[in-house]
Amino acid sequence: MSTKLKALGLGLAAMLTIGAFGVMNAGASPTDPHRGGHFVSNAPSGVTTIIGTESPTTPNHNLRFSVDGAANGIDCVTSNYHGTMTGATAEEITVTPNYQTCYTTDTPTNHNVTVDTNGCGFLFTVNTKPTETHNAVHIHGCTKGAHNQLGIVITHPNCTIIIPQQTVTGVTYDNVRATPTSKHEVTLTSTVENITTHYAAGICVFLGTKHLAAMNGAVTVQGFDSKTGNQVDITAT
Repeated sequence: MSTKLKALGLGLAAMLTIGAFGVMNAGASPTDPHRGGHFVSNAPSGVTTIIGTESPTTPNHNLRFSVDGAANGIDCVTSNYHGTMTGATAEEITVTPNYQTCYTTDTPTNHNVTVDTNGCGFLFTVNTKPTETHNAVHIHGCTKGAHNQLGIVITHPNCTIIIPQQTVTGVTYDNVRATPTSKHEVTLTSTVENITTHYAAGICVFLGTKHLAAMNGAVTVQGFDSKTGNQVDITAT
């Protein structure tokens, strides 16, 4: 079976109460040969608050990590993605995830699970090469957490899973117009595979220390003017 990390989105008010926004910083970005396009926003203030939301009631409209070799699933019932974009265009958007209230699905005895992002952000870029239909996502900006490794750390009573910094591809963008606001939003669809993960502690290490994970599903990316809080248009081009 698989270990599943399911992220459920929160609304704008909840997002604004969480600190540590991911900020555009081209100088600190990882090398990405797949970039070339832009994210575009018409926020009057020039600074756009980025909100990533999911809909658990809509089929396939949530992001889910699955890791080979695990015995049961992990769900997070409270989580969010947030970031900022400065200027009318940006070559990249970094969103910072925050996962809370996570547990295994091995009913009737569920175990609490902690997910420490350790400062990691998901950096998305837009690819304009006609021969490549997928975009890259980078897990980067991490600080050292458990076992002195840079990456996201998932701690289960019987296992510690680390998702280290890396770059993978498999993301597509669709610009859509929301109702009833008529504002442009971006649907981010992920079919990312071959994400490197490590089993670092617990009995799961007997299954081997290195495994591959996948991230599948979709997220709606919305933009809001950082000064007024009003929704604005955001597109990927």
